[in-house]
Amino acid sequence: MWQPFRPHRHLFGNEHSVSDDVIIFVGGAPVTQAYTDCCGADGYAPDANSLVREVRKKLSQIFIH
Repeated sequence: MWQPFRPHRHLFGNEHSVSDDVIIFVGGAPVTQAYTDCCGADGYAPDANSLVREVRKKLSQIFIH
């Protein structure tokens, strides 16, 4: 299985090494939800339109709580 993301996996662990203020979404045709879960990203969207919905949903959860 081809895994181009593997060398950067440390950036997307449960405790983001970049910053706690960073939300990471991945997606698009070559990416699956399972791949997103494996990498530890915060969200997944299969396409750009879905990405907008998912980001809005995630931001509303952050700012409401």
